Amino acid sequence: MKICDELFYQGRYVWLRSCREVRLVGSTMRGPNRIRYRLVSTSDYKCLPLPQKENLRVEISSGRALAALPVVKGRRRTMFLFMDSHFLLNHRWDTTLGDRLAPEETGYLLGKAQPPDLQRVAWALCRFRNLVDRHGVLTKEGRKLLMPYLNRA
Repeated sequence: MKICDELFYQGRYVWLRSCREVRLVGSTMRGPNRIRYRLVSTSDYKCLPLPQKENLRVEISSGRALAALPVVKGRRRTMFLFMDSHFLLNHRWDTTLGDRLAPEETGYLLGKAQPPDLQRVAWALCRFRNLVDRHGVLTKEGRKLLMPYLNRA
């Protein structure tokens, strides 16, 4: 909650991901489809300086976390919070299953034509959720979540 307060995030959910480093994707994009990144200290919950450079590798440690807030078609989506595994294990979290795909994720996974900026943000969202690998190939989790959408088409 303190991290969300610091970032002025008022959404209902946050995607928590355990990792050692994150590569910034779409950090320099402007317009209705973009991703905002913020580096946050996990000791005092204050924002830390973070250069907004495309493909910058940000190392995640027990003392800091990286927040990614996607904006799709001008609307904020669920925030991703990348944290060190030890920090995640040392706190109690309320969790729910994330078995629903957003429309932009479904469009990307089904290969539907989208504007280039939306395509880039949708790829990043799918990558953050581990639905595709770094080359854009569906993962086991991605195939599992996409199956109901294929049966509807």
